[in-house]
Amino acid sequence: GRWATSRALLHEMLLRALLPDVISFNSAISACEQGQQWDSAISLLKSMRLERLVPDIVTYNSAVSACEKGRCWVYSLALFREAVECSIAPDVITYSAAMSACGSSGRWELAVSMLQTMREQGTPPDIIAYNAAISACEKGLQWERAFDVLRDMQNRKHFPDAVTYSA
Repeated sequence: GRWATSRALLHEMLLRALLPDVISFNSAISACEQGQQWDSAISLLKSMRLERLVPDIVTYNSAVSACEKGRCWVYSLALFREAVECSIAPDVITYSAAMSACGSSGRWELAVSMLQTMREQGTPPDIIAYNAAISACEKGLQWERAFDVLRDMQNRKHFPDAVTYSA
C-alpha cells in the first residue's frame, strides 16, 4: 500500500544522503495511519527523532490516529501525553482521535473527561469530538451519559449529524 511506498521512499532518501524533513516524515506517518499500520507509524516517529527532527502537531495527530485505528488505545494516549510534554498543544484532531481510541477500548469515562479537558484547555470541541465522546458512551453502554453529551453539544450550538444519531 501507500504506507509501504512512503516508508521505502524515506529509506531511499537516507541511503542517498538526502535529508528527509518533518514534512517527509509526516507524509509517511499519515500514509501509515491511512493504511492502519500503527506500528510502522510509531517506528517512523522514532526514526524521525533519530534524525534529530522535532515532531509537530501534524506528526502527533497522524500517529495518535494511526494507533486509534489500530485499536491501540494505550499507545494513542501515550502519544497524546508525549505531545503535551513536548509543549505541543493538542488540537481538536488530537483530542478526537484519542477519544475514539478510548471508546474503542471501553474507556468511555476517559473519553468524556477528555471532552471536558478540551474546553478547559481552550480547544472548543467540534462535531467529530462530540461524536467520539457519544460513541464511547454508547460502546460502554452508558446511554444516559451519551444523552448528556448530546444535550451539551446542542446547548453549545453544534447540531447532531447522521454519525451522532447512529452512535
